[in-house]
Amino acid sequence: MKKAEEVRRLERDRIKNNIVVTSTDAKGKSHEDIIHAEQIGTKIITSELENTAGKERVMKNKHKQLQERIFINNKLTWEEREKRKKMKQRMEEEKKKGRTANMGYQKITIDGKQWK
Repeated sequence: MKKAEEVRRLERDRIKNNIVVTSTDAKGKSHEDIIHAEQIGTKIITSELENTAGKERVMKNKHKQLQERIFINNKLTWEEREKRKKMKQRMEEEKKKGRTANMGYQKITIDGKQWK
């Protein structure tokens, strides 16, 4: 059990400074904090930033890119992506039932109660 936890922690540490940029035209713009950028698909670019301060600066200013239809998110591990898919499905089911549901980082709020 400890080995699996160690692998998860190492994977999380490896991608903690990474972001995923999704855009209608994924042409990479140069940024001084980017160490490595890789285009995954026609609309997706993953970027590794120099440090957490650079990542925080990018994440804090990501709302400025919405008009250009550029979306910036944290890079997630496979486990986190699967958990997020399940939470999104649950949130949509609850909304169809007429309840108030919102999704945050690894949690979902349904009618004021938080679930992980």
